[in-house]
Amino acid sequence: MAKRKQSEAQLENLKKGHRFDEETARRAQEKSTAAKKIYRPLKEIVAECLDEESVRQIMAALMQKAMDGDVRAWESLRDSSGQKPKEEVLVGTEKDLEVNIKVID
Repeated sequence: MAKRKQSEAQLENLKKGHRFDEETARRAQEKSTAAKKIYRPLKEIVAECLDEESVRQIMAALMQKAMDGDVRAWESLRDSSGQKPKEEVLVGTEKDLEVNIKVID
């Protein structure tokens, strides 16, 4: 029964132009903060798990795979060393388009 009253109150707030009442907004903010703590960026998690020796071992393994002919390993090494080629997308045409419209009776 309490949920129904709460739902009706929220509906009234929506009709008045209020999106949330203060209590609902506070709870939403708490849930958002908790979710951000759970779903941290992968970069932060990896940074916590890896020390310098681990990074050296991973790089050595990548180098070995690249030397054995693994192109993806080579691309990963190239990109992480700052030598990633620039990717550009050109939009448009170099010459004017000719449009021919024929009217058929």
